[in-house]
Amino acid sequence: MGLLIGAYVIFVVPWLLAGWFRIPRYVRCLHETDYHANAYLKWITTHKVENRYIHIFITLVVILMVVSCCGSIYLPRVIYNSPISVLMVNVGFLLLSIIFAPRSLPQQKAYMLSSRGIRLLIIGFFVELLPTLASIGVISLIYELITDPKNSAESMVLAFGFVTLILLVVMIIGPFTFIFTPYAVLLALRINQVVTLVIPKNRNV
Repeated sequence: MGLLIGAYVIFVVPWLLAGWFRIPRYVRCLHETDYHANAYLKWITTHKVENRYIHIFITLVVILMVVSCCGSIYLPRVIYNSPISVLMVNVGFLLLSIIFAPRSLPQQKAYMLSSRGIRLLIIGFFVELLPTLASIGVISLIYELITDPKNSAESMVLAFGFVTLILLVVMIIGPFTFIFTPYAVLLALRINQVVTLVIPKNRNV
């Protein structure tokens, strides 16, 4: 379990924090599209810089995953023996991703953070956290099952392969959460719309 926690600290937490720092930009993008989900989605999917960034980012992540798969037999040992080195490589990739991340906006409207904007920021932070929390629950359960001392010797041998597979999955959770931050904000908008519809009804009861 210590190896799994270390993998999350190295591969997920830095990307999660970086994704949180990106949320305010996309909340502002929502403001500039007058909080219209369709207009915001159209801007994300048709903006050349955004699309190019996403495609290049995903391509690099896939390449890194292929390389990691080729050396997967050594992956647990490398993470366990050289966590600082692995963390530095991950943070280096993260810093490059932040440096080259798009910064343009749909328009350049005057912007003042409203109560709706604050709600979107808060909801967006929780939405961004959901994939990580879900993966922790699922992976922890699988990890406990495959490393149960009551398993047979043959199962314990197979467990090593499953642990390696889990580590490979953990490696991509952070980057993919980071790259899909614009869509997390869109989901936050939908949730906020539901909340604003439900709260008045509760007040009238």
